[in-house]
Amino acid sequence: MRLYKYAVLLVILLTGAIAACGLKSIDVDTDDGGPVDQNDPYLIDQTVIWGGQYNKSFGAHFSDLQNAKTSMQFEADMISLDIAAGGESFLLTQDDGTTLFLSKDGQQSQTDAVAPAFLCPNARRVIFEAQGNIWETAVAGAGSVLIAEAAKRASFDNAMNNIAWSTEEGLFIHSTQNDIIPRHIVLSFATQFDIEDDDPGLQPAFSPDGLLVAAPMVVWGNGEKGIRTFIIEVDKDLEVTWIGGARYPTWSADSRKLAYESDSRIYIWDLDSESPNRQVVFSQSTQPRFSADDNFLLFVEGDLDEGNLSVADLNIDIAFPAVEYTNAPIVGHDWLRGPYCGIGNSAPSILKVEVVVDGESDPDPIEIQAEDEVAVRLTIEDPDCNMAHGIAFAVSGEEHRAIQFDFSDAACGSFVEQITLAHEYQGLVELAFSVEDDCGAGGVSETRTFYFHAEAADDDVKDEAYDDNLANSPGAG
Repeated sequence: MRLYKYAVLLVILLTGAIAACGLKSIDVDTDDGGPVDQNDPYLIDQTVIWGGQYNKSFGAHFSDLQNAKTSMQFEADMISLDIAAGGESFLLTQDDGTTLFLSKDGQQSQTDAVAPAFLCPNARRVIFEAQGNIWETAVAGAGSVLIAEAAKRASFDNAMNNIAWSTEEGLFIHSTQNDIIPRHIVLSFATQFDIEDDDPGLQPAFSPDGLLVAAPMVVWGNGEKGIRTFIIEVDKDLEVTWIGGARYPTWSADSRKLAYESDSRIYIWDLDSESPNRQVVFSQSTQPRFSADDNFLLFVEGDLDEGNLSVADLNIDIAFPAVEYTNAPIVGHDWLRGPYCGIGNSAPSILKVEVVVDGESDPDPIEIQAEDEVAVRLTIEDPDCNMAHGIAFAVSGEEHRAIQFDFSDAACGSFVEQITLAHEYQGLVELAFSVEDDCGAGGVSETRTFYFHAEAADDDVKDEAYDDNLANSPGAG
């Protein structure tokens, strides 16, 4: 059912409503502070991860809401913080727009991505916008691939089987498993779209089950432009409804509710209700996040520049402070969730490496001429069957370069993948090949020796490699 009458309702703020009140303040204590009263009716046995200022230090923090304790994970200057599931890793966007990937164990790597950039659901890749296009890069190596031209604001679903993005022509969804070309989704009462706006609240959001996507679009109508968030049934490319003025859409864990900001207030759209829209936060607020049990909503109360983190109890529609007195920008926040992959994941391995030049398997050393087409044929084994969204790397000295994203022929046990190798090297080069599964586990295989003749690196060949999505990221060096 298309809920047009509710779309109009959303952009009209309720007047005379009772403001949400903070009945019990859970102030941030020091690391050695005592627990709060266990009879506190608003006690939440959960942890919040957030980026901002704590004890006059700017960085990433874990706040234990039950015991009112906050601990700093690392200190860093950043303008945004993207948090991986489980709090195991983070993507920092720095003041100059470059990005840094940090893992919980302290390892870090500079990525090819530039702002705006976001972690993929499995936290092994980054999607970012550069030169008006959408790109994808690995967190642990150089090299990127072009996802979409003249596009903005891309997001994967949780399983990374679909990706959605916006263009001036509208919304597109691309299956990473089946589609040769992306599908153009027809949206109601909208033919002209604006993608010049850099509003971070317009990022598409897939439901956890991957069946729906909430896609905020800037549309033109009657000479004016405004925001509409379209709810699309992914498999059928079918519009379920649209919501007027909705920013920062985020789904509940059961994929049945959508929280969003509209005119600096927070609402929930309920898929199963005859009266689907209700306002849950009446003060100035933004960026809602459902808890894993869908009972609470974490959000920034105030604005992102000087806001505090608050929690709304969705059973009684009362909001109260969670982390107060930050007096600095909130650059990212979420609940501590379970890890993306389970415990005990097995690393994949490469059983065999063959080098193919112009269709023929070549022994070492391999002579590569400018006109040659060179590929590596990898026989890969993965006992966990989670290589579909893996990454292949070519390792040369300290350089770790992604040469392939996704394996369409991935299968349980062993399978063969042939990967075209770009002419990005000169002279005598030793390349070792490695693969990484969806969870980031992997290892290096045998090393092969190549000799790239100097003319193989001329501009024509580089351009051809670029067109094949094997060029360096536009944000690199």
